[in-house]
This record gives sequence, C-alpha cells and structure tokens, in this order.
Amino acid sequence: MESLPIRAADGPLASLADRASVWVNLDPSERKRRVAAASRDCDEEVLVDLTLAWSELRSSARGGLSVHTARAYAKGVRDVIRFAAESANPRLRPRDCASWGSLYVRTLAEGGASASTVQVRLTAARHLYSALRWAGASDADPFQEVSAPKDLTEPMDKRREYSSEELECLLRQAGTRETVAVLLGAHAGLRIGEAAQLEWGDTDLGARTIRVRDGKGGKERLVTASRSLCEALERHAQGAPENAERVLGLKTRGLRSAFERLCKKAEVDYRGFHALRHSAGHRVFAQLNDLGNVAEHLGHSSLNTARRYAKRSDALRQAVEDW
Repeated sequence: MESLPIRAADGPLASLADRASVWVNLDPSERKRRVAAASRDCDEEVLVDLTLAWSELRSSARGGLSVHTARAYAKGVRDVIRFAAESANPRLRPRDCASWGSLYVRTLAEGGASASTVQVRLTAARHLYSALRWAGASDADPFQEVSAPKDLTEPMDKRREYSSEELECLLRQAGTRETVAVLLGAHAGLRIGEAAQLEWGDTDLGARTIRVRDGKGGKERLVTASRSLCEALERHAQGAPENAERVLGLKTRGLRSAFERLCKKAEVDYRGFHALRHSAGHRVFAQLNDLGNVAEHLGHSSLNTARRYAKRSDALRQAVEDW
C-alpha cells in the first residue's frame, strides 16, 4: 500500500476520502496483517496513513479533515511513535497502558509544549490507537483516561489584537494587495487560510459581501465587507491578471510571510495574521456591544467563543478610569 503524501506546505492534500476507501475495502484479515506489521516495525508512513484515514471516516466536518488538521495529526502520530520507541515500547503495546499514556502527556508538558499543542498531540495519539483497534491489530487504549493539562491563559491574552493605531501604520506601508490582505483580516475577520483561498467569484462588491465557502469545520458563511475593503478590492482588481481566480494569489505560507514583512516594514510588533481577526471581533463588540453580532461576523458557532471579546471591552477600562 502506498503511503499518503502529507504536504507540509499548502496545496491540495491527496484525497483522504480515497485513502479511507482503500483501507475500508481491504479484506479485514489483510488490513489487520498490514497494520500489525506496521506497528511491529514502527512504520510511521503506514500508521500516519491509517490514522488519517480513520479520522477522515469519523470526521463530522462537511469537507472532512482540513489540511491543517491532517498535518497536525500526522505530526502527532509520528511523535507518539517515536516516544514509544524511546520508552522501550517499540510495538506500541505498553505494559501499563494508563501510566504510559500519562507519561507521554507529562513529557510533552514538561518539555515546554503549550496546552493547545499537548491537546492536539493527545487527540492524535487517541486516533492512532483507535485506528489500531479498528484494524484489529491492538486492543490497547493507553489514552482513555488521560487528559491534557488545563490552559490557564485566557485566549485573548495569548495573542492580542492589533490596535487601531497599529492598523493605520500597516495600511500606510501596505501596497494594493497587502491592503486587501490586512482588511480581509481586520475588517472581514477572515482566517489566514480563508483569505488565501478567497476567489474573485466569492466577492460581490455591489452587495458588499464576501462568501467564505470552506471555513473552519467546512462551514460556509456570508461576511459583510466594509466600504474601505470594497474600495481596496476594486483597486486590486484593476491590476489583477484577467484569468486570476484567487484574490491574493498567495498560498497560506506566502501570505503569512508577506504579512510578517509588512509588520517589520511598518515597525509593528508581529503577532500573527490571526490577530487581525481579533481586531475585527474587538471592533464589532466595541461598536455594537452585542456578542451575537460578533459571532455572526466571525462565523462562530457558539456565543461562548465570541464572549472573549467582551473581556477585552474598553467600556470596563473607561468606567474604572473615571472612578
């Protein structure tokens, strides 16, 4: 069986649905034989392939696993396989399941991994062992009762939004395409992958809307575009190639690099493209004082996710200042 080529960079990922179909259609005894051999030999490629196929089968997202999630799971599977080899568990058959699973998570945490990274690694490890059990190659479940350490840092404290002054500095230094990129994040609230994948056909400047077709979890949403974003899109369209499909013409990695260079040029502390989205959420809440509007604009499925912007509201700070 050929292993699934996991792309570290952007671009189309080999169809996980196709790979899942290959595993499903194998004779159960043959599937068990191949997975048992891969487990015995710590064959990372086969075990990554198996885990991603199993995860794809059980994904509730409309579009299945995203490239980002698949890449994170692949890295997590490789990590736990190597940990098993280093801890005298080369066949992924721990003698003391619960203790070994806890040791893995503890080692990650003590090694400096963030709480979110530990959680992703733990999820990948659980999926690996679920896939092994599905194939009939193991009955071990070392992560059943293991939990990741709690993240005590507030989400908004991890990556602060760009202030209005910082955004002005960025826009003063930005070219036409860079202006569109900044406003897609800071006004429309698009994630970096959504901005990179945005096509001209998904923009309606007359109606001042942008359609995000494949957002987080495969969800589609319609976003209201600001007047300044529409104007920037019009200027950018004038210089865009006639056959251009994507608005920015950059993949995610290229967009990230371009934005980092812009921050350096504008002498603005680079806090990632996603902090532009935080700026959009903060501004909506500051103007409307309504979490429902924040959730609608950013495409949150829950008000609890949007609630973080209420904690960053200037109203409390201003009220206390007047005491």
